[in-house]
Amino acid sequence: VQRNWRLLQAEPGLLALEPASAGLLACDRRGAGRMREPAQLLLAAESLALHGANQDLKGLRLLISAGPSREALDPARFLSNPSTGRMGALMALAAQWRGAEVKLLHGPLQLDPAILEGLECHQFTSAADLELLLKKHQAWANGVVMAAAVADHRLQRPNPEKLSKTDLHQQLLQPEAWQTVPDLLQAMVVAKPQQQVLMGFCAHTGDGLAQAQAKLSQKGCDLLFANPIDQADAGFAAPTNKGWLLQQGAAPQQLGPCGKLELAHQLLSQLNRCLQNLNVPTGF
Repeated sequence: VQRNWRLLQAEPGLLALEPASAGLLACDRRGAGRMREPAQLLLAAESLALHGANQDLKGLRLLISAGPSREALDPARFLSNPSTGRMGALMALAAQWRGAEVKLLHGPLQLDPAILEGLECHQFTSAADLELLLKKHQAWANGVVMAAAVADHRLQRPNPEKLSKTDLHQQLLQPEAWQTVPDLLQAMVVAKPQQQVLMGFCAHTGDGLAQAQAKLSQKGCDLLFANPIDQADAGFAAPTNKGWLLQQGAAPQQLGPCGKLELAHQLLSQLNRCLQNLNVPTGF
């Protein structure tokens, strides 16, 4: 079996998924060699149809964030958003299937956890949690994709006990109770190594392109994908996605509408082109 597996891996056009982590096997014993979950195998087959088995990201290290943050109000309530994390998770999977070494930082996800099998994942809940993870892992990466939907504001001191409706209403109306969440993407731009490419995401309604162009200039990241969340075929929880990809010094590119895995491959290809322009070394 091991010999046949090695022979298969040498075949061109093959996407070789290593056996899953240890678990219950067909012989009713527990150990290594368990088949990958069908949900991930179906996504891998779709990825092959979209991009083939080209290992064009081999040797690169990519740090990808996904999903929403949750900012506690009290033990029973939190401030969040409808992000499912699917766009960022699919970017992480597609990057790994294209040969990259990937770390996925994710908040509470609304997707089948089986599709994440084999990825190195680090979970966060709040923006503060994500900030610590970014500080820890940013220097490791050649490319960073900030697809997480991070809150803009949080309570300075979440209440340790559940508030009544009246007390909660009163606290939410007090401006001094709130603080602005630090701009994590902008902090990463300041801290980024010379040969690192940063891709940000932004959600918008209305005239998104003008908003995104202003945000690209303000943030200073290399790439920015502007996602129109007020349209039926894009944004949070939609099976498809579309938007504008902006790059410093280049004309905006309109991408989609298409499936989120297809869009993930398009965004990764542009990220790879930026890394090639920087002559980033591979083969770590």
